[in-house]
Amino acid sequence: MSAEQANTPSGQSAWLRWRRPVAIVVGLAVLLTALIGMWLPGWLRPRLEKAATEALGTPVSLQALQISPWRGEVTLDGLAIGPAAAPILRIQQAQAQLSLESVWRLAPVLRRVRIDKPDLWIERQSADRFNFSAVLDKLTAPSPKSQTDSEPAHFAVFNIELNDGLVRYSDRVLNQEHRIDQLRIGVPFVSNLPSYVNVDVKPQLSARVDGSALSIQGDALPFTEGMRSAVHVKWDGVDVPHWVKVAQPFVPQPWSVAATDGRLDADLTLRFEERKPPAVPKLSIEGGLKLSKLALNLSQAPVLGQVDAGWQVLDIQGLDAQPLERQVRIGTILLDGVQWRNRPVALKKGDAQPVSASPASNAAHEPAPASTAAPWS
Repeated sequence: MSAEQANTPSGQSAWLRWRRPVAIVVGLAVLLTALIGMWLPGWLRPRLEKAATEALGTPVSLQALQISPWRGEVTLDGLAIGPAAAPILRIQQAQAQLSLESVWRLAPVLRRVRIDKPDLWIERQSADRFNFSAVLDKLTAPSPKSQTDSEPAHFAVFNIELNDGLVRYSDRVLNQEHRIDQLRIGVPFVSNLPSYVNVDVKPQLSARVDGSALSIQGDALPFTEGMRSAVHVKWDGVDVPHWVKVAQPFVPQPWSVAATDGRLDADLTLRFEERKPPAVPKLSIEGGLKLSKLALNLSQAPVLGQVDAGWQVLDIQGLDAQPLERQVRIGTILLDGVQWRNRPVALKKGDAQPVSASPASNAAHEPAPASTAAPWS
């Protein structure tokens, strides 16, 4: 409206008619922003902390809560779960954006969820108890209000991203420490109802596992015929001595395995496709493995004695395994620099002797009837 039009009687009349509605809308917008964006977070934060503490059975604290009503975003800063001296989980920032679909679906539909710098500490305190066991007991305890026949809650969460995560594992039983850092996870969606939210996050996981770089990337078409999906796994520079030491408590006695050197590089693609019966689903594992500079020490007294074994390179390429169809194809196998040295162990007086087979034991180890399953090829 020009200045001359506003000064005319008709222009002034139109402006007076619209001035009040515009002022009301602007006032309501300012009031809504002040209430939801400024007053509500301060009122809501201590109540959320109290409710979460009671639900989990462990302290929950939150440094700040932010709400952006016009963008539908809720941001949590400085979330900590567990005792202040040793929290189980800490998250620097978590942000969620609500979609307008939540209104007409009468169920939460989140357009995006982003979690920055989560720090998860898992401690195995005894054979069957962890530092989160009390929380798990609290969550799984039966509730008098629970109904076993109630329908599951409907929800949809899209574009889930986790950045720069850290997972620390302390095993007080086996006296082991493990660390997963630089953790990044991308999940396109988790939902039990249809939605039309745009998906721009591809399935992925990358991290360093005890210093070894791990990368997993996937492509999934869950709503297409066949439910085809593919996952690419790349794990480089795996420290073999470290993982052999980790597995040692699970090696049956009297066997003993130790490694002084070795590196594993894996580059594999896992593909899955659902097929109509009677055909079995198709699962294929493709790619290659390379195990370099392996040095093992094996012992099993009194039969095997002490064995030093290893090689310079074991390189398997062109792998195409279809385990559900019992088929394996390998393009090339390169084995170079094999070393083997056996040192028999002299038996001491009182040591157990190898037991010779008796007729009864021979009968017990007769060949079992041939399996009807198709042989591996």
